[in-house]
Amino acid sequence: MITLPLELVTAVEGRWGDFVELWRALPPIAVMLSMLVDRLSMGYAWMVANPVQVIGTIFGIGGALMLAIKCRLSAWAWPAWIVSNAAWTWYAFQLPETAYGLIAQQVVFGVINVVGTWTWMFRRQPTQLAANGST
Repeated sequence: MITLPLELVTAVEGRWGDFVELWRALPPIAVMLSMLVDRLSMGYAWMVANPVQVIGTIFGIGGALMLAIKCRLSAWAWPAWIVSNAAWTWYAFQLPETAYGLIAQQVVFGVINVVGTWTWMFRRQPTQLAANGST
């Protein structure tokens, strides 16, 4: 475990107590991330065997990150999720025993994501309408 000198800790705790708490939480987080990397590295063959699964995962996580950072790319999270939904639906049909629950979930998510794409990318917001003098 990483330790800081006591005088530094006491000086910093007064001003940046949250930072110190985060610093103290890092070792357990690092251990969890290390365990996750170990697990993933043992089973990387699924990425080669199931490229559709990899596409679904990458676009799903990418969409979540784009929306989470709240920037001008955030609107593109919805089309990314549509790609992810299509990939996961395709994957569910390819399983030896078709996963109807996963298919139903992805179809519903797909419809929601089409609505989200329309709302975020094509529909004019009320603030934009007011700025243009339209009602």
